[in-house]
Amino acid sequence: MSIAGSLGIAALALLPGSPFPLWFRIEQGVQGLVLLALAVVLLRPATRAALRPTR
Repeated sequence: MSIAGSLGIAALALLPGSPFPLWFRIEQGVQGLVLLALAVVLLRPATRAALRPTR
């Protein structure tokens, strides 16, 4: 979800001719970076091993 959210936010913030004001696009860019950082942390092998389901 964080990867898809990052891509969606990037599309909103970076599309040329966007109807949104600059402050909104900057805020969306920051939010996209946070979601991208979350994806990087969650996809690390150490994190995945720690969150592996137990039986």
